Amino acid sequence: MKIKKFAVLLLSFALAAGSLITVHGATKERLPEVSDLWWEDEVAHWEEVDDAYKYEVTLYRNSSKVKTIETKNTKYNFENAFTKADSYRFKVRPLGKGEFSDGPWSSYSEEIDISQTYINNLEEERERNKAASVGKGAKGPGETETAGEWVQDQNGWWYKNADGTYPASTWAQVNGVWYFFGEDGYMKTGWINWKNKQYYCDASGAMVTGTYTVEGVAHNFAGDGALMQ
Repeated sequence: MKIKKFAVLLLSFALAAGSLITVHGATKERLPEVSDLWWEDEVAHWEEVDDAYKYEVTLYRNSSKVKTIETKNTKYNFENAFTKADSYRFKVRPLGKGEFSDGPWSSYSEEIDISQTYINNLEEERERNKAASVGKGAKGPGETETAGEWVQDQNGWWYKNADGTYPASTWAQVNGVWYFFGEDGYMKTGWINWKNKQYYCDASGAMVTGTYTVEGVAHNFAGDGALMQ
């Protein structure tokens, strides 16, 4: 009985200290709070947390949520989220994986004041970019070409966008080739079911078109990659 009480006392002390959390009977170490947040122009920055798998970041306009994203980087460009002239700030929390559980939300960052002139300039730039992209869309199951870099870890390949985010549960076109990324953000191969259509990605992850043989059976795929019945 004394041993049991002592064990309970130790666990209570650890939970009170905020370092451990029990999930489905397994005790995980909770990641610490992000302690340092700052702005560099429209880019939000925060201090790196050891063992964090990625970060969840929420932008606020005054006290109203504007946008929440997940990224593996320690910064994020919120330029496209500024749609009204006002004061903005953000919060961050580290997300854990494996033996680590999610950390708490940080305090608010300092405010950044966005002027109407800044908003007008952004709108003009967006319109110019939209006009320049007319007729340049590549045929495929996704929407846009993405820019960034491939990253490989022990779980496979994922694609890091220029702003530190990554595609997940979607298609992304990289250097003219379409790839599918699962819910976990990793590139998938083989058969892909997407919006009631079937696609196939070869061993390199590239989506196939035209006639392609899968396990000895020839299949015909349309120009957008969808299997033709």
